[in-house]
Amino acid sequence: MKTMLAFDIGGTKISCALVTNGKILCKQEQKTVKSDTAEDFVQQVFTMGQPWIDKADKVAIATLGLIDQGCWSAPTLDLKDGENFPLAKKLTKLFHKDVIVVNDAQAAAWGEYRFGAGRKKDMLFITVSTGVGGGLVSHGKLITGKTGLAGHIGHIQIDPDGLKCTCGRKGCLQAYVSGEGIAFAAQPYYPKATAKDVFEQAANGEGWAKDILYTSASLLTTAISNAKSMLDIEIAIIGGSVGLAEGYIGMLQKEMLKEDDLYSVEITKAILGKDAGLIGAASLPSGYQN
Repeated sequence: MKTMLAFDIGGTKISCALVTNGKILCKQEQKTVKSDTAEDFVQQVFTMGQPWIDKADKVAIATLGLIDQGCWSAPTLDLKDGENFPLAKKLTKLFHKDVIVVNDAQAAAWGEYRFGAGRKKDMLFITVSTGVGGGLVSHGKLITGKTGLAGHIGHIQIDPDGLKCTCGRKGCLQAYVSGEGIAFAAQPYYPKATAKDVFEQAANGEGWAKDILYTSASLLTTAISNAKSMLDIEIAIIGGSVGLAEGYIGMLQKEMLKEDDLYSVEITKAILGKDAGLIGAASLPSGYQN
């Protein structure tokens, strides 16, 4: 049974763990280095993993951004060298081990499929947090697509003249459904509100807050039903700080009851929590390459 040295690179923290058969043996976390170069991310990952590398057979990286043939593009980090950066090649040279690189939401999708709520069904994993990410598993395979974009439901366009998304397009689902979108919608009622504030106000009975959360849930449910019509998914698994906030999945499930049976999808919560990316990246099949 192989042991993997797995990393989950996020905008605020990097997690590192030794993982065997979906079990985390040991784990550490650090705040993500503040830098404008991808090379500094490489050095932080190498420094974190060096004490454990001799215990691992291979290295697996789950990271924000897009992955294409082991090259990393992370536009939201605004890195000088952050487009088509040869992340897998750089880390292979440093660790002297084979390195797998995959998008973090796609890694989490695979983790939930293998060891979590997916129960080996055709599934769409959706993380609703600051943004909206996603990963697709169909017929037992993680579907990433030629450029790594597959499953990223947050960037389907719902209004060509709508709000500007962090990706540069207008009217992406993420701009309305995400934590940032929820907070933005609350500004006329609660200046400087966060998504957490909106949930608290909704729990206190504030109608405007309830309406904002209803809009978020309604739009996401419609997107999930549309995914059913395109991909014939059996289940949608919801994660992320907003997705797992009290009451949100219940709203999604209630909205889904309005759909015809043909377009209805089972909705359930992710169960691997913040370790889903680590476990998913570590459990990708031998020979996986994006």
